[in-house]
Amino acid sequence: MDLKAKECEINNRNLKIFFYFSEKYYHFDTKEIEKNLTFKSPFGVSIIGYDGELKFKSEKFVSFKDIILIIDKMPLRTKEKKFDRRC
Repeated sequence: MDLKAKECEINNRNLKIFFYFSEKYYHFDTKEIEKNLTFKSPFGVSIIGYDGELKFKSEKFVSFKDIILIIDKMPLRTKEKKFDRRC
């Protein structure tokens, strides 16, 4: 999937995307190491809220569309929608 094509939706939801490699988390877009993530997530997909709590996890593939649907159902997200840029 080309995340650049989904950039507007990613920004509207304030998503930060990381990948885990060699015992470290990296920013998907910059490939820089993220030092603030100290836990080891055993899941293929994890959604972590602003509060730092795990909101969703899956060991299986989850489509970008499904991730967006999960996030859009969260209480805080419903309040944020009014500030979205049109995609």
